[in-house]
Amino acid sequence: MLVSITTLGGELPQGAPTSSYVANLVFYDDEPRLVADFHRINLTYTRLIDDITVSSSSKLSTQRRSWVVNKIRGMVSGKGFRLHKGKLSVRDTGSAGAKVYVTGLWIDRGHPRLSPDFCNRVRSMVYRCKKGYESGHQNEPDFHSSHNTASGRVALMTRLGHGDGHKYRATLKANQPEYGPKTANKLAKFCYRFSEKKRPWRRQACIRKTLPSPYVLFVCFESYGARSSKQPEKSAGQIPPKV
Repeated sequence: MLVSITTLGGELPQGAPTSSYVANLVFYDDEPRLVADFHRINLTYTRLIDDITVSSSSKLSTQRRSWVVNKIRGMVSGKGFRLHKGKLSVRDTGSAGAKVYVTGLWIDRGHPRLSPDFCNRVRSMVYRCKKGYESGHQNEPDFHSSHNTASGRVALMTRLGHGDGHKYRATLKANQPEYGPKTANKLAKFCYRFSEKKRPWRRQACIRKTLPSPYVLFVCFESYGARSSKQPEKSAGQIPPKV
């Protein structure tokens, strides 16, 4: 059951919302002991899925650093994995001009931020989406993919408090991907098949299209067996791009 809801086509999708839960299940028995060992010597252990960070308020000796790495390597290898040598690094916020990044975030400015280069790339992505829409490419797969990627980057900017995030979101909303009738029918069938697999909370998908083009899909999910005499709750809206 767990494998069926966390894999797609026999593989674990990168960036899936279940990834953090799977990682927690992998390390659930050994990780608390490792955290306690680090805590006893004033080290803070942090993990985001498979990115592990150990931080200290004081500078660590070379010997202590090796001990930390070996402790983590032991836990990881015990689960059948190995550390990525290319991603192993030591950062010191006390060094002049140092820029400390953890999981892609710039952390030595009082709160997590994104680098100026990252923000500039997002601005370019949003601009390309706008121009692509204006050129009539909103039905093309490449436009959908680019819009999805840009949307995810903008969401990250907004969560981290970058002011331009809201402006970029408004631009993406005004230039959204669209679906032709063929793709709309495929999505409708997929939604129906997905709803039929929801057991015991079985649901029936009611599909409605609005014409003329661009085709917009509305999917309303209605529960079976509701005892209330009230009308079942329905939700309808344009299928959003992946975020």
